[in-house]
Amino acid sequence: MLGSNSDNSARIVRTNAERLIGTWRASGASSLADLGYGGTALSSRIEEWNFFDDLTYTYRLEKQISLMSPYGSMVRPSSTSERGLWVPPDRTGPQINILLLCNGTDGRKAMVDWLDSDDDRPMQCQINGTRLLRF
Repeated sequence: MLGSNSDNSARIVRTNAERLIGTWRASGASSLADLGYGGTALSSRIEEWNFFDDLTYTYRLEKQISLMSPYGSMVRPSSTSERGLWVPPDRTGPQINILLLCNGTDGRKAMVDWLDSDDDRPMQCQINGTRLLRF
């Protein structure tokens, strides 16, 4: 994904890769509704990106909706996962677009926002608008 194809493109690609390599995770929960009579509906999610130094990646999103009342409960889990190759760009900046090649399909871009960090190993970022922490 060489955009500038300059003399220092290889160094910039390596720097971008080194900043992103690792495990990034976001989790959260929220109340969906008060069902009355002591009942409630909750939603939770865990999103995880793993970027490896061999330029492969895995992505996993797990969601769960839970309904609880004095009369019983129900849980509806769902999950999404993918794996493939990732390609860092040869441009720097507070935001970069990486190319994701998932399971032999056409590539798509993911936007990484470094959240104003200039660190060589930032501890948080946003990927496609989701704020993630490094683990």
